[in-house]
Amino acid sequence: MKLIGASLVLLLAACAAPPSAPSDASYRAGLTKIASGDAGGAIDDLTRSIDLDPNNSMAFNWRGHCFNLLGYPEEALLDYDRAIELDPTYAWSHYARGMAHHNLGRFQEAIAGYSRALALDPSMVKAWNWRGFTRKLSGDYSGAASDLEHSLTLVADDTWTLFELAKSRQALGDLDACARLLERIVALDPTHGSARAQLGFLTAVRGETLVSIAHFEAACALRAPEETYARIWIWMQRSDRLVADREWRAWFTDARIVDPWEQEIAAFIAGEGGDERLASRAAEETADRVSRGLPRDFLACEAAFYSGLRHELWGELEAAQTAYGRAQRESAAEAWEWHLASLRASPARR
Repeated sequence: MKLIGASLVLLLAACAAPPSAPSDASYRAGLTKIASGDAGGAIDDLTRSIDLDPNNSMAFNWRGHCFNLLGYPEEALLDYDRAIELDPTYAWSHYARGMAHHNLGRFQEAIAGYSRALALDPSMVKAWNWRGFTRKLSGDYSGAASDLEHSLTLVADDTWTLFELAKSRQALGDLDACARLLERIVALDPTHGSARAQLGFLTAVRGETLVSIAHFEAACALRAPEETYARIWIWMQRSDRLVADREWRAWFTDARIVDPWEQEIAAFIAGEGGDERLASRAAEETADRVSRGLPRDFLACEAAFYSGLRHELWGELEAAQTAYGRAQRESAAEAWEWHLASLRASPARR
């Protein structure tokens, strides 16, 4: 859901005023309602405008935009198709059509839409951003990095682009580049909690325990979206296990964790349930996300890693190694759990 919400925010930000707007009152009323946030009312006005002039491509574009905002990407696609039929040279129509596919989880179709937009307008920053982001979701990390780097040549130091590029570099195994990008984000925006959390994960993988904990504590103070994971990784790295357990339980008792999967992991770390239940819940949550057009994420890897972690801290080293091995075998190079599992499953630790 967060992904779709972010997509729609950027879609709205990308909209420019039509190059030549018709003069009918319904069209003008529709645009006014879009600007005021009344997408539903705008659809009614734009429909009346289309009835007056069925060849007005911009009315179809804006109505499609409203459908996308309201969570009806299939209806949006019909309007974008008609807009493109009427004016195939308008880059934004192809970009918006790509966004509608993105919101349906059709990532290859989305990439094709962004590519057509860029062929018509190579300066469209949002198309570079979202083609890169969608390539990352599809596992094409090299292509993602290339697109995101190009976007930064058009708009330097955009923190959203820097963050997604950092995640692409992480997945490619270039942790030095990842660190530089995350540090740049923090320099530009010291309140960027997600960048601090990512630096916490990265330095943990590198074995820089005190630095990692400091980054995670800063992320938690900023109420970063990754707070649950940050708390777990602080708990994992504390050398004094009594202090670690006391801190964890004090936070977990009063925590208001919204995400169901994070609730499951946190409860597991607190000692509830077993490996099979966690793996089963990971499969169920993954299926649910895919059914809603969201990315699969790396929940199977996470389940295996946190199983291994709990076994290790409970002194069950053979079971820990088995679980870490399962995590390592997942295709999840964008997950920090995969990176750390790869280290903990190494023969040197057995």
